[in-house]
Amino acid sequence: ISKHETLFDWYTGSVSGVATEPAVDRGRPPFLRYAWKPVAYIILHGLFALEGYCAAALCYQYEAVNLAWLAATFLGTVKCSYHFYRASADSSYKPGNKLASG
Repeated sequence: ISKHETLFDWYTGSVSGVATEPAVDRGRPPFLRYAWKPVAYIILHGLFALEGYCAAALCYQYEAVNLAWLAATFLGTVKCSYHFYRASADSSYKPGNKLASG
């Protein structure tokens, strides 16, 4: 198990385009070049969670906002599920991360 990459390593490698080589062949990057990625991920996750708390608070005040939030969440889940299962079934399908890779 120690020779396999973690889920976060796989994700950041796939976004940066390094994941095309096996993890063992790539080697480990220098600590300072790598360490900012988990820290940035944790900070962004915290900001998005805070946004989610605010949106949830607004949802319970107005019915229209609640329904729009539910619809957006449901459609986002359907979209992500489609990409995940299609990539699982078809190895040539690469949805990528358009937000992070440009």
